[in-house]
Amino acid sequence: PVPVRVIPVPVEDPGERQPTNTDTPLQFLFMFDFNSAIERKNPYGVIDAFQRAFPAREDVRLVIKAINGEHDLRDAEPLRMRVAEDPRIELVERFLSVSELDRLYRESVCYVSLHRSEGFGLTVAEAMIRGLPVISTDYSGTAEFLNAETGWPIPYTMTAVPADCEQYPEGAIWADPDIEAAAAAMREIAADPAEATRRGRAGRAHLLSTRSTSQAMRWIRERLGEAHTKWLTDRPSTPQRAS
Repeated sequence: PVPVRVIPVPVEDPGERQPTNTDTPLQFLFMFDFNSAIERKNPYGVIDAFQRAFPAREDVRLVIKAINGEHDLRDAEPLRMRVAEDPRIELVERFLSVSELDRLYRESVCYVSLHRSEGFGLTVAEAMIRGLPVISTDYSGTAEFLNAETGWPIPYTMTAVPADCEQYPEGAIWADPDIEAAAAAMREIAADPAEATRRGRAGRAHLLSTRSTSQAMRWIRERLGEAHTKWLTDRPSTPQRAS
């Protein structure tokens, strides 16, 4: 019976990214935290999609930026070995400064998140607010602001959460993204930079119009105003004391 209000999480605007030298390999990017459960963040899905999209091309690369792998060696070591099999893939395992992170976005032609579930999807939003084209599973938090006009939403099927998956109960369900569709989206971005730029700018414009700090502040002020008005209306009147 209690109403639930969803705050429109604001996304800070660092300005539209200015791409670096176009003579360098086309760089795809994904970032995640090992503390967030590797099965949910699904870096293997990104690797599979990248390798299916470009089985023989040498002018492409994939950067996976991760943190806290030292606290989760059970998951970190297999990922390190998988990455080592393909010289076009780089695993960056450290915290980055704001300027280093911004440079990583600028050097990339696309951000890819093939998550199985998300809360808000901050890295997707950070990429979009910069005008970077984004490929993302069309499920969970990111589906609120990424669609076929603002990015490349990837279809999925629902699947059961496996055993031993951190805090997520076995038998619950989440999304399993279509790897072939993700590979096709990667190829499209590589082959059609004009369309990639158009959707990247559309994504930036959408977030600027719906997820600014001022809009979030206005939303919170309106909800607090509504709550205060309801409290004034519903509170019992104070009885008069007998003199």
